[in-house]
Amino acid sequence: MAKKDYEFDPYKVDKLSAIPPWLKILALKYWAAGVTCYLVFMGLNLFFADFLDRAAAFCIVFALINDWIVNTIIRMMSSPKSNTEVFSFVTGISVVSLILNIIYSVVCYVAMFSLAYGLSLILPFNIYFEEPFVFGLFYIIVDGMFLVIKYYVTKLLKHIQSNKKQKEL
Repeated sequence: MAKKDYEFDPYKVDKLSAIPPWLKILALKYWAAGVTCYLVFMGLNLFFADFLDRAAAFCIVFALINDWIVNTIIRMMSSPKSNTEVFSFVTGISVVSLILNIIYSVVCYVAMFSLAYGLSLILPFNIYFEEPFVFGLFYIIVDGMFLVIKYYVTKLLKHIQSNKKQKEL
């Protein structure tokens, strides 16, 4: 019997493991924002004629996708080698995290809309905000800003807390 050139080894490291986790998470968040934009803004155009209704529907759908899909995958990717939970703004599994994700989606949406409006005032051409590729790019920029702010605020709070403990001793 001839030996096969390729044998299946379930414990072999695959090519996807060579991609760093931050890049996978970036692509996942970009995809989630783009697909939600496509489904809500382009798919629900007939049901919600008003822009504010579609914006509210987007925030709710995006919070659900972010809480149930994106944050779950980020939690599953976490390992002792790489702590991927720093890439999600709201961590946890509860109704409270869903409500916080809805609030975070509203804040991100307002920030993205403000960024698009500000850029359209500066640039000589209009930016079509409701296009999935542009929307995903704006979400990555705004989410990255908020994650950097969260990182430095938590670092500052830990520093203040450690200083209080040192003063008590």
